[in-house]
Amino acid sequence: MSTIHGRSSRRPIANVSRIESFTVPGAAGGKVDFPELGVTFSVASAATWTAWFQDFVIDGNNSDAAEKSGQITFLLPNLKTALAKIELHGLGIFRLETEPSGPNQIPRMTASLYCEQMSFHRP
Repeated sequence: MSTIHGRSSRRPIANVSRIESFTVPGAAGGKVDFPELGVTFSVASAATWTAWFQDFVIDGNNSDAAEKSGQITFLLPNLKTALAKIELHGLGIFRLETEPSGPNQIPRMTASLYCEQMSFHRP
């Protein structure tokens, strides 16, 4: 489960079907270089992602104040109980693509995000 909230957005971005695996490398000189995030979702929930891309990339409203925050929540097999979460801060979108799909597949899109800060939490 994941959610992304903008400081100025009217509603959260959710309904993510997949987040590509990522690794956070160790700190070098006290600075951590967080990886890009690949987020896949159904075209049916693309409206908020497309609006964010339009505003942030095309219209150029990409200051620190326009970045979003969010979280990735790891759930137990019952899909209700949280095992852990990663809080994401300083999120920006920089790519939005439609994935190829066959006639019997759900059409999907993938967004590429940068993230300036992550923190891991266990309940």
